[in-house]
Amino acid sequence: MFTSLTRWMKAHKLVAFFALTFLISWSTWFIVILTLPEMDMKNISAGGMLLMIIGQWGPALSAITLTALTSGKAGFKELFGRFKYRRGAARWILAGVCLWTAIWLAATIWQARVTNQALVFQGNQWTSILSLTISALPLFFWGCEEIGWRGFALPHLLTRWNALISSIVLGLLWGLWHLPMFVGIKGLTPEMPFYTYVLFTVSISIVMTWLFNHTQGSLLVATIFHFWFNKWPNYQYNLLPVDDPGGHIMMVSFLLMSACAVLIVVVCGYRSFNRTIEKVSQARLAASKA
Repeated sequence: MFTSLTRWMKAHKLVAFFALTFLISWSTWFIVILTLPEMDMKNISAGGMLLMIIGQWGPALSAITLTALTSGKAGFKELFGRFKYRRGAARWILAGVCLWTAIWLAATIWQARVTNQALVFQGNQWTSILSLTISALPLFFWGCEEIGWRGFALPHLLTRWNALISSIVLGLLWGLWHLPMFVGIKGLTPEMPFYTYVLFTVSISIVMTWLFNHTQGSLLVATIFHFWFNKWPNYQYNLLPVDDPGGHIMMVSFLLMSACAVLIVVVCGYRSFNRTIEKVSQARLAASKA
C-alpha cells in the first residue's frame, strides 16, 4: 500500500503537495480555533501557539515529506540548494524591498493627505529599528512557507504552465490556505474581505515569480521579500505614524501591488516574466530547427 501511495505521489506531486499542506495546516489551526477561549489570540495557550507554528510550517513539512518520498537526496539538494546566494540576487532583493516600501509609503502619504494629517518622521524610534533587526534573524519563519510555495510548488507549476497561469494558481491556493484567519479571531483576522486578500496573494505571487525567474529560482530572495512585505508596514508605522482606523492604507497598498503585477505581465510578457529567458529559449528552438 505504501509503495502504491509513493508511486501515486510521484505521478501527482502538485496535488499531493497541496493536499498535504492543507491537511497539516488546517487540521492544526482548526483545533486552535475550536479551543481558543473567546476567540481572542490574547488567550492562546502555549500548546495552542505550538499548533499555530506547526500549521505555519505546513508548506515546508509537505515539501520535505514529498521530496523524501519521491526524489531522495538529489531532491533535497535541489530544494535546499535554492537558498544559496545566486549571482545578481542582491539587486533583485533591493528591487523587491524598494517596490513594497514605495507602495506602502505612497499609500501612507495618500491617507495623510485625504484625512489632513501631518506627516512627522519619528527618527527617535530606534527601538523599532532594533526590533526589526532582531525579527529579521529568524528568516526561517518565512522560509517555512517559501520552502513549499516557491521551493517546491512553483518549479513544478512552471513545468506545466507559463509564468502567469502558474502564479495565479499558486496565488489562489496560497490565499485559500489563509482562510482560517478569516473566521473572526481577535488579533488575527485581517480587516478586509477574503476576496480582497486573495487578490493580494495573487498579485504578490506574480511579483515573486518575477523575482524568482530573474534569480535562477532563488529561495533566499523569495524568503527575504516575504519577510519584508510582512514586517515593513509595522516598521514604517513606528517611524511615520498615521491614523488609519479603516485600514485604507492596506487597501490602497494592495491595489497598487495589483497594478504592479499587471505592469509586470504587460512589460515582461506572460510566459516567464523574463525577456532574457524567452530570448534564450527562442534561440535554442531556432538552433534545433536549423
